[in-house]
Amino acid sequence: MTTRTSIRITTMGLITLALAACAGGGGGGGGGGGGVVASGIDACKLLTTAEVEAQIGVPVEKVEGGGTPDGAAFCHWYGKDPAVLQKGMSLIVAIDNGAARYKGYKDAVADPMAVAGIGTEAHSTTAKAEILSTYEGSVWLMVTPLYSPTGLGLTETFALATLALPRAKALVK
Repeated sequence: MTTRTSIRITTMGLITLALAACAGGGGGGGGGGGGVVASGIDACKLLTTAEVEAQIGVPVEKVEGGGTPDGAAFCHWYGKDPAVLQKGMSLIVAIDNGAARYKGYKDAVADPMAVAGIGTEAHSTTAKAEILSTYEGSVWLMVTPLYSPTGLGLTETFALATLALPRAKALVK
């Protein structure tokens, strides 16, 4: 296995862990097509392509979204960078049980570090990729680079989370 393959697998594994941690909430229904899930969330509409490009530093080539069985939604923005494997960002969001979902993910990581200035509570982890997880009210979200190392870190994930969190809160009925 090459170093690039190992890094890619590790980062995607962290994203999978986050999706599994979403199970701390309830919701029901699957998701799919375009990022819309049973709860009506389309994670791909919480950030614009231009906002993601501004943070990853390269044009976005592809956007993919979907949902988890428990009602969370995700979106992946892929940008091609000839200097690294690929740059991209992932957003995972749910609009129910924010505190429980946040705690489930925080408890699943080995090295949570508190992050101030966003949400009720937020933390990041540097386990192979800079991940930011936060919640406010019933909304939980996580932003992470899709691959590591790409030079993307807390500055970029914080900027995108700051944009996405109030937009997700506006979806709560």
